[in-house]
Amino acid sequence: MLKLKRFHKATKDSWGTKPLESFSLVTLDIKLTSEEFELLSYGSIPESMDNHWFGYMENNQYYLFRSWTGTATHIIEFNVQSNGSVRAVIAMVVSWWRNFDSEPPHIFIEDHIKSVINRNKYYKFGAYENYLIKEFGKDKVKIIK
Repeated sequence: MLKLKRFHKATKDSWGTKPLESFSLVTLDIKLTSEEFELLSYGSIPESMDNHWFGYMENNQYYLFRSWTGTATHIIEFNVQSNGSVRAVIAMVVSWWRNFDSEPPHIFIEDHIKSVINRNKYYKFGAYENYLIKEFGKDKVKIIK
């Protein structure tokens, strides 16, 4: 029997984490629709060791951690505009990031945000559940809470 966890929001208690220690500030200008922001707010809980990132949203700040170590790498602050659109305006980035990844932090942050939004759209609307049921049969898939 294939067991599938029901999709739910990530919280700070969903993963073992360590606080962000020394950091630098990065100015951002990433625009999201209210729907995209809502999908991002579900965060990202790793399902296996292949998933390198854990993230959750709290008080319009998205906290991002390396999943293997629980080490905080980014805190991204969002402003909700009066028209409902959302903008990422600033991020705290762990000081060792530049030695870790040659990609500029704002590029990584934007790519990560897009990835989480697309993943959550897929899971939230049941596409993954429907795929597994179609692929393996309803009697072989069990949805657990």
